Amino acid sequence: MRFFDFTHLCILTMTLLASRGYSATLADAKNLYDDIFRNYSADYRPNQNQSKNVYISLQIHPTNFLALDELKHSFSFNSWFNLSWVDEQLVWNPADHGNFKLIHTPSSKIWKPSLEILNSLTKREIFGDDQSKVDILNNGRVTWLPSAVVETACRVDVSFFPFDEQNCSVIIRSIYLSSEMWLDGKIVLRDFSDNGGWQLKDTDLSYIYNADYQSLIATFKMKRRPTFYVQTIILPIMVLSFLNVMTFWLPDDSGEKISFATSVLLSLTVFLSITSGLLPQTSDKPVSITIYISVLLGMSGLTVLVAILLQYRSAKKYREAIARNNGTGHPKIRYISDIVRFKMSKVEDINCSFDDMRSSRLDSALFGVFFTVWVLCSTLFLSQVYFQYSV
Repeated sequence: MRFFDFTHLCILTMTLLASRGYSATLADAKNLYDDIFRNYSADYRPNQNQSKNVYISLQIHPTNFLALDELKHSFSFNSWFNLSWVDEQLVWNPADHGNFKLIHTPSSKIWKPSLEILNSLTKREIFGDDQSKVDILNNGRVTWLPSAVVETACRVDVSFFPFDEQNCSVIIRSIYLSSEMWLDGKIVLRDFSDNGGWQLKDTDLSYIYNADYQSLIATFKMKRRPTFYVQTIILPIMVLSFLNVMTFWLPDDSGEKISFATSVLLSLTVFLSITSGLLPQTSDKPVSITIYISVLLGMSGLTVLVAILLQYRSAKKYREAIARNNGTGHPKIRYISDIVRFKMSKVEDINCSFDDMRSSRLDSALFGVFFTVWVLCSTLFLSQVYFQYSV
């Protein structure tokens, strides 16, 4: 009984070893390569029946976004691809070749699908110089895993910068007719890592057919991360514009109203130039943040102009008051002139107090007008931004 069990155990072990390929030798591997590549040609499609098309499974595995250049309207990302098809010239019987079921060979030795990117900014053929190996199963199934850095043209819409969303596409087309080769695409995000500047919201895959050619369009829908721009551009601009409105609380005789308003105007000009440098030179639609800054810049320029007029008005009143106070009385009627001067000084003090009240009311009215305009502009801008960001 024990001998019977031992015999069955040895037979089972030998069967498992043979099935796992442990009996294969180097000679078996050389014979296999010689047999399948003896009459092989990479110049023809891998079908025995050339009237049939080749079915290509294409998986796009993006790993990370490299850049989205708003000024150049370009988009680049790093990715590897999983291409799979059946090559009917590469079929063998494992039992005749040491139970080999899988081999690896350089991709240059076999037929490969020639794919090109129509909207590429660099080379159009994706894998023209790729030297990675391919995996070939005994049933002819070929798996190829090339990688590439893809840079394509992408039309950027910065109307809601920095709360904008961009859709960038990669258009992949085969050099073969759709009757000769068929692409079945898929986008896989298993290896994707987030970018610090952009968040990937969604992907989409579609097909177009033009002049008997099939094209695959892989679209990446991205949303900008606005935290950096909010902290460095939007918040400082809002604070400066609010300080610009506070110009009217400064007294006219302090001499700082014009210089304060001018400093705010120059600061807003600097921020406008910084923001313009981040945006493309041409845009089909107006950019909300540049409109907002331009309105604030106009308000700041108007504030400087009003401050100059108020300063001129205050200086004119001051000169008139000095001219009145420097009037000379006749020496023979000094007593009467002193009484009159005393009474006139009281009247002038009352007039000055009235003038101060009128100036204060004018400053308050101007502050109210400019503050209302500032609140309306900021509310309109922030509501538009919130609507765009919450979608």
